[in-house]
Amino acid sequence: MTARQDRNDVLHEVVARRAAERPGATAVVHGARRLSYAELDAAAGAWAADLHARGVRPGDLVPVLLPRGADLIIAILAVLRLGAAYALLDPAWPDRRLAEVIGRLDASLAVTTAAGAHRAAPAEAWTPPADPPAGPVAPPAVEVTGADPACVFFTSGTTGRPKGVLSPHRATARLVRPGTFAAFGTGTVVPLAAALPWDAFSLELWTALLSGGTSVVVDEPYLTGPALREAVDRTGADTVWLTAALFDLTVDEDPDAFTGLRRVMTGGERLSVPHVRRFLRRHPGIALINGYGPVESTVFATTHRVTEADCDVPGGIPVGRPVPGTGVHLVDGEICVSGDGLALGYLGEPELTAEKFPTLRIDGEDVRVYRTGDLGLLDEDGVLHYRGRADRQVKIRGHRVEPAEVERQIEALLPAVRGCRVVARRDGAGTVRALLAFCVPATPGDPLTGAAEVLAGALVPYHLPEAVVAVDALPRTANGKLDERALLALTPPPARPPTGPPAPARTPVAPPAPDGPPAPDGTPAAPDTPLTTLVAEVFTTVLGAGPVPRDVPFAELGGSSLDAGRVCARLSAALGRAVPISALYARPTAHGLAGWLAGREPEGTDPGDDGRDPVPDDGRVPLTPMQTGYLTDHLLTPEDRSAHCLLLFRIDGDLDLDALDASVEAVHARHEVLRSAYLPSPEPVAVPGDHPAPVLEVLDPEPGTEEAVRVLRETLGEPLALTGGETWRTALVPLDDGGPAPAWVFACVVHHIAFDGWSESVLAADLATAYATARTGVRPV
Repeated sequence: MTARQDRNDVLHEVVARRAAERPGATAVVHGARRLSYAELDAAAGAWAADLHARGVRPGDLVPVLLPRGADLIIAILAVLRLGAAYALLDPAWPDRRLAEVIGRLDASLAVTTAAGAHRAAPAEAWTPPADPPAGPVAPPAVEVTGADPACVFFTSGTTGRPKGVLSPHRATARLVRPGTFAAFGTGTVVPLAAALPWDAFSLELWTALLSGGTSVVVDEPYLTGPALREAVDRTGADTVWLTAALFDLTVDEDPDAFTGLRRVMTGGERLSVPHVRRFLRRHPGIALINGYGPVESTVFATTHRVTEADCDVPGGIPVGRPVPGTGVHLVDGEICVSGDGLALGYLGEPELTAEKFPTLRIDGEDVRVYRTGDLGLLDEDGVLHYRGRADRQVKIRGHRVEPAEVERQIEALLPAVRGCRVVARRDGAGTVRALLAFCVPATPGDPLTGAAEVLAGALVPYHLPEAVVAVDALPRTANGKLDERALLALTPPPARPPTGPPAPARTPVAPPAPDGPPAPDGTPAAPDTPLTTLVAEVFTTVLGAGPVPRDVPFAELGGSSLDAGRVCARLSAALGRAVPISALYARPTAHGLAGWLAGREPEGTDPGDDGRDPVPDDGRVPLTPMQTGYLTDHLLTPEDRSAHCLLLFRIDGDLDLDALDASVEAVHARHEVLRSAYLPSPEPVAVPGDHPAPVLEVLDPEPGTEEAVRVLRETLGEPLALTGGETWRTALVPLDDGGPAPAWVFACVVHHIAFDGWSESVLAADLATAYATARTGVRPV
């Protein structure tokens, strides 16, 4: 590796270079708070100096116990600048889990909030300062390489305690190297919504910051449809990561929430072919990328751009080819991964590290690999296909879970249990939906009353079993192995939400019943309101159960976090306004959520606070981070055509040239974004004006479509003058192909700053409508 490449593999150094190159560019957006790259870099330096004064040194492992937000990102960079590595811990974890993990890190100091300082034990708590320093503060210079530790991910282990995976800088940085699986750049805008301890959080954060793009912090527990729409509308988000389960949920409940995106990255478990097919047909212009990779190889080892043809591949959607700096090898059918993405090892577990990261002789060379435990095959084109696990490990909502770890925890937490076996409950497609814990009581006949409540307060959500079932003994097959089918037959699986699209939402709300069901304690319930009835009906539909009590929390009714997302999506559709999942988390009963809905005005009713950036009185419109990136790229490299969107239409039959010319003028006048000048200073803005419509340039006839397209590409390939109000250009080529009727190829090129995949249908429809009107002799309006 060259010295230059190594410098490109040091995460905080790359961000510092972005700050030097484009100091005013937006790095982080969190609600109304925006941090430029210069502000982010300065704050990270000041915090690093303070952390150094508190004793943080190179090689330290620093727990970070902060909620998702701008301060969390600053803290990450501050830790890295000192040559230390960060470990993101989830504030929602039980105290028992936090204490265990902080102890594993052997940390002397933890970054946390003032309110959470007591949870930092056994480490000392450090709270970030509320105000920036009066002047620039420089931390001590520390030499860091791409091979040095950057972060620790905690994942499930078979011993009953989590494994700490120590990952170097280069493992994450390789994901944005030239030639990687997506075109990340200064216009990249990525919502930050993944679970904090997960390597997917790294994917979301660093693909934005390392490329000079923008990270948009999402306050919802995960990226819901309404949160995705807001990120696209307010910040120009163009790239998202969704677990396979969350992707399915969004396709089912809110498929148009993807509109405006350039790419969707998904994975974590097998993709559902029906959901993939529906997505591709509804959003053919959005790249869908299937990613595969264990946390020990940091986010992705392979990726695959999914096409509709992949939906017919036996065995499911392929997982693709290696990302840069990564090798994939099959050893006796087991997928082994090598390269820069590999972790340095497991924290404090040298024997396990040696077992799982052996050196193998491959093609005459000694290669350090990670043995994934996954089975796969390579097709004749070198594309990897996943074929399941060689052990008991499962994925739940994207989280890797070792059932053995959950079993050991249950046995430790429940003294009344002599033995436990955790079994995955799967749906018809084989996807794991929940865990079931079958426990053998120490006292025969003990129903283990209260066991579920004990576990709820001690286990992380994705380890929590859906049910605790007391059994006299664990059934065995004739070969002496555990009979999981017999275990599953001991308890009927609960009804689950449907996997297909929901029934059409009703706009009117049904009249309320005179009284709701009685409360759990038998006291009469308050009369239902129309909103309470609607919420309760949606609860019932999603859970697939009978009428639900109005005052029992959704989780106690059996609802999972993804079920909660379905509830909010269906309420949003029925009411015509966003219902954030955080509202259901805060008010988890039908009465509680209905009360919140009754007290909330629809978005935008207050003209003074519609949640959007203000438009100055002079008509100048601030650019989104994505638009700012496109403008910057255009000014720095005007010869670059990567942001030119070319549309081609073949027209058969007579063509009214005057009507077509009039339709171009009408569409130009209709859309401000097409007749605006885009200016870089003092702040990047769009200035709507009366800039002239593009002239319809009629070229010489060509003998065929291919030659016509070639000529059109050349004609429309000149740079667009964005600062002068030229955002699009049109041309037309008659075809002289000897056909029985006249034929033409019409083309227009539009700059990406004013155009995306969703815009194509709008532009085409408006041109068609205007043309049809103009042919009647009436001026299009």
